[in-house]
Amino acid sequence: VQGSVHPDRILRKGGARPGDVAVLSKPLGTALVLAGGTDGDKAAAIAGMRATNRAASEQLVALGGAVHATTDVTGFGLAGHGFEMAERSGAALVLEGSALPAYAGAREAADRGVRTGGDPRNRQYVRGRFSAVDEVAAALCMDPQTSGGLLAAVDADAARDLVDSGRWWRIGSFAEGEARVEVL
Repeated sequence: VQGSVHPDRILRKGGARPGDVAVLSKPLGTALVLAGGTDGDKAAAIAGMRATNRAASEQLVALGGAVHATTDVTGFGLAGHGFEMAERSGAALVLEGSALPAYAGAREAADRGVRTGGDPRNRQYVRGRFSAVDEVAAALCMDPQTSGGLLAAVDADAARDLVDSGRWWRIGSFAEGEARVEVL
């Protein structure tokens, strides 16, 4: 992609601070649903994939300095892209497994053992830098997303505003420590 952007409107992958809230703008599980969901589940996930991140991006830009880091969640899944944010920020990303939003059918497919070709590659990418107490939540984090949402590190007030808008989910926080992703 080529283009230009005003320097005040750039959202960067690094810069998350300990205490920042991690928010996500779209559910997870596109590949899990396409590989193991019902026809209805697949239709809902495809509708989600067709939605762009424009409105979510505009919300973040409007929050200005309250947004400290942002990335999209695509092929490396939440684990890989979250780790990249953590690494570039010198912080740990601590996720709440039960708070991870998922497309209908994604958790059920993961619970049945459905995995896609991207899952082992993503596990290898974050090997030694990822831990999860629940395999279903781990599978959601490893699932490569097609047209996934935005992951942002924001201050608490901004997180509240984003979640209250109905377009975002609070999924965890950034903490001091070695760059890693931990799912509780």
